Amino acid sequence: MTRLSQALRAWIGSGSVQGPDGAFHAWLDCKDGSLAFAYPEITGYGLTYLAGREAPSPTEVDAGRRAGDWLVGRFSSGDLSARAGWDNGAIYNFELAMIASGLMLFGDRFEHTTISSSGVDLARYLLAQVEPDGAMPSISPGGPASSRNGTGWSNDGRAHLVKVAQALLIAERHGVNGAADAAQRLVSWGCQHQQDDGRFVTQLDPTFTMLHPHMYAVEGLWMLGMARDDNTAMARARRAIDWVWHHQLETGGFPRLVAVDGDEPPAVEQMDATSQVIRMTALLGVAQPGLGAALDRLRQVAISTDAGAALVYQPSAPIVHLNAWVTMFGAQAAEVAVAGPAPLAWAHLV
Repeated sequence: MTRLSQALRAWIGSGSVQGPDGAFHAWLDCKDGSLAFAYPEITGYGLTYLAGREAPSPTEVDAGRRAGDWLVGRFSSGDLSARAGWDNGAIYNFELAMIASGLMLFGDRFEHTTISSSGVDLARYLLAQVEPDGAMPSISPGGPASSRNGTGWSNDGRAHLVKVAQALLIAERHGVNGAADAAQRLVSWGCQHQQDDGRFVTQLDPTFTMLHPHMYAVEGLWMLGMARDDNTAMARARRAIDWVWHHQLETGGFPRLVAVDGDEPPAVEQMDATSQVIRMTALLGVAQPGLGAALDRLRQVAISTDAGAALVYQPSAPIVHLNAWVTMFGAQAAEVAVAGPAPLAWAHLV
């Protein structure tokens, strides 16, 4: 897996999935080499990933600087929307949190104060939306209303917001008073959506759970547990990851969703969820006999390129897209599967 993690790392830092302005794009089309839309959230993930690299190359540092500058310029113009021309310009708090973490981490690591300060400003914006009971809206009331009401976990769900704790915990290091306590309240509020078997309800419809946001909740719990030595959070994270392992596919990967009532829908394998399950299983130190098969599946679906290797979103998709965030998740999964949790600090989890 060391060879795979190195190949995935090389692709991420090569600029293959970045535009000329530094933004990370969602994916690269294998057929024609075109890039999908510029994605602010994934640009933030890129910064978090690059900030956590041991002995970063000049190419990686430059990739991160350009990404940070692009985000700073976007926010300086007043644009906090999820991405250009989408969902009525709605502002997604989860996405801002992932961006804030990346800006603070990369700016601190490489002494780019403007980049870091922009992340702190975003964290303050998020902190102001955490209610005394820990509640936080998925869509910020400071922007336009979403046009997707009732249509997905990212705008009507709550469990995924547990991972917003990452940005708040990092902000506390920057002197943002009350941010860590707000993170604790936010996680407790999000955990109201965890069931006795460990499953998180990830959207308004409780009859199925989307594994991608379910894993975001697991990640937030682990971050809080590590940052604040919270054994309760760690125990919840382990219950949640144990539930997921009951739904491993014959391929070794994991499905997009799991139905909890009625007939199971046809399984659609999704590699971001698979990568998330692998890395959190390793980071939590949970013994699972299926881990080897899941790692083999990562190797099988990785696509070699001149710049390294990348992962796809759904292996069954008719069009092959080299996906930016799946590759970042997969790179960390391959890394911790070999080296264990020590090399990956909670703040640097993508």
